[in-house]
Amino acid sequence: MAVARGGTNASTTSAKYVFIGPTNTSGAPSFRALVASDIPSLDMSVISTGILPVSQGGIGTTQANANVVFAGPASGDATAPDFRTLVAADIPKLSITSKTSGTLTVARGGTGLTKTSPKYVFIGPASGDATAAPTWRALVASDLPSHSTELLTEGILPIVRGGTGISTITKNYALLGPTNANGAPTWRALDSSDIPTLDIGTKTSGTLAVNRGGTGLTSTTAKYVFIGPTNSAGAPTWRALVESDIPTLNANKITTGTLAIAQGGTGLSTTSPNYALLGPSSGTAVGAPTWRKLVSADIPELNTSKLTGGILG
Repeated sequence: MAVARGGTNASTTSAKYVFIGPTNTSGAPSFRALVASDIPSLDMSVISTGILPVSQGGIGTTQANANVVFAGPASGDATAPDFRTLVAADIPKLSITSKTSGTLTVARGGTGLTKTSPKYVFIGPASGDATAAPTWRALVASDLPSHSTELLTEGILPIVRGGTGISTITKNYALLGPTNANGAPTWRALDSSDIPTLDIGTKTSGTLAVNRGGTGLTSTTAKYVFIGPTNSAGAPTWRALVESDIPTLNANKITTGTLAIAQGGTGLSTTSPNYALLGPSSGTAVGAPTWRKLVSADIPELNTSKLTGGILG
């Protein structure tokens, strides 16, 4: 029956031909092969049998081995994809800012966590195998390298860490331990208990001041002595002796030497027979006495009443 009468106008047709309307406009149907525009969009739920092959945009299977992915060739020319394991070339470089979940493990170059204990750092092993994986732990002394103090350009090292704890200090203060017990040092003035007893033999330079019990100098003027003031109490000084410096002495204290005539002595301890210490026998009436024999001028006129013994020759 003719198409115009509702028939197909054929009793046989070519393989895979269907009786269908035109592809792009309205018109009488005819027998032809299907084209892509003849196929409507279908919900996947209506496809209940069969497997879409790779060549038709499917994966060609319903099962795959563990840890394989459906991917193009790992290298060489572009070809159909298949199931295989990933290789390094499959992974693109990713911006870390695009990662919003998950935690990168230590084995993959991450830290393995998002939180840690206070004062812990992500650091290699403290001892043993130098190539072991880093972990989160507290620092130990061996973690800290030796550094020149020139690298410390800010901050102040506290006393508890072996520093001074300050950058300015009160005049005459020193960093000292407690005066009577063990304890942390503090900045304070020295007191007498801080000064040890020292052997003077250990002192090889400098001069001890008078107000510290010294003499204040190492050389002085000839015949000067280190002595107190002449009339009142006060600091000693270097000066010549004056008369008031000499105390009254018992003659018993003088056990050596001979007192000179000029100082009121006899000037000797032995003399010739019949010598006497006499003033001048003639000339100047006043002069220093000497040791000599008596002469007639030395004998004064005497009243015979003074002669009470002996016989006048």
